[in-house]
Amino acid sequence: MRARWLVAAGVLAFAVSLLLRVPAALAYQWLDGRQQAAVRLHDIRGTAFRGEAKGVLFGDLVADQVRWRWSPAGLLQASFTLDTRIVSPTLSLQGRLGVAPGDRLAAERLNGRVPLSAVSRRLLGGPGPLQGNLEPDQLDLSWRQGALSGIRGNLYLRSLQLPQPTGPAIPLGDVLLSFAGEGSPWRGEIRDDGGPVRLAGQLSISADGAYALNLLASAREQGSPQAAVLATLGAADAEGRHRLSLAGAL
Repeated sequence: MRARWLVAAGVLAFAVSLLLRVPAALAYQWLDGRQQAAVRLHDIRGTAFRGEAKGVLFGDLVADQVRWRWSPAGLLQASFTLDTRIVSPTLSLQGRLGVAPGDRLAAERLNGRVPLSAVSRRLLGGPGPLQGNLEPDQLDLSWRQGALSGIRGNLYLRSLQLPQPTGPAIPLGDVLLSFAGEGSPWRGEIRDDGGPVRLAGQLSISADGAYALNLLASAREQGSPQAAVLATLGAADAEGRHRLSLAGAL
């Protein structure tokens, strides 16, 4: 019996060693016929275990370079994990992507910068009301059977601006959105980072994608362009704060 286990372990080790040496281009050709052109890679180098590609298209997202390193520690649990880095002139993301049984997906330790305009196009189908960058900081996201199953970490909104029909955009400063990671609905605390607008509030997101935003905002300088913008939200309370409430589904 022991001999059989040794033979099986040897065969498994040999199979894994072959898998790790498969050229990345060959692995992509095999996957390409099964993912209906959802992802397009060019100039693929390295192996399925460690490599890179230049000229990457994922839907309407374009990146100059993607690097990956497979972490086979979860092989015995039938999970698949990649340490990935995506780079382009306007976009940079790095983190760990994982797939596990039960139709589970995870994006962990996400760091980088994504233009808010790219997110608006994907979620809203067009340009959003604000300009700036999203910068995840050790952000963890997970999905199970297509539904959101976890959020933990920080998300910065940097250099927020409100475009104007004529004249320069109005700067709104930086905002921090922090998720503690409790169960659905996940609640993110919102605060400003010392910019021209004081912010405090909460964003709540449920597993089905429903969200609710409740925000109190006030301008640090009365008579400023920021104060004029906030006045369009309605009358301020006794402390000079304007309330903004939004709800919908992602």
